[in-house]
Amino acid sequence: MILQIVNIGAGALLTSTVIKKHVPSAENFFTKVQPYEAGFGVVVLVLGVMGLLQRLGIFYFSFSLGASFPQALPAIASGLLLGAPLLSRYAAFKTASDKLQEYSTYVGMICILVGLGSLLFGCVSPVLCRMPF
Repeated sequence: MILQIVNIGAGALLTSTVIKKHVPSAENFFTKVQPYEAGFGVVVLVLGVMGLLQRLGIFYFSFSLGASFPQALPAIASGLLLGAPLLSRYAAFKTASDKLQEYSTYVGMICILVGLGSLLFGCVSPVLCRMPF
């Protein structure tokens, strides 16, 4: 469940321009959060890579990340975009974040949809609906 929540938060930060356009009162929140955006991006990137490693069966951690491919891949992409100011000194990270930059709003929307979808239908639905799938 960690990756789902992180994806929703990263998606909100990536789509902040759209959110501010429709919810003007959110401007204050995003202004206060902006100094921590790059650090949060690095954390999201690390959690996404950890989730991918766990999902591929390469390495297992003592805690559950709620890892799946639809959770790990958007987390890696959003981590590269948000953490770009801190990761730009490394050529590989800079190249990847530069290529993703034009799609940042779409990556943010995907993160929100995947995170919410997984929380609603992957975590909550089996608890509420005892149907065999």
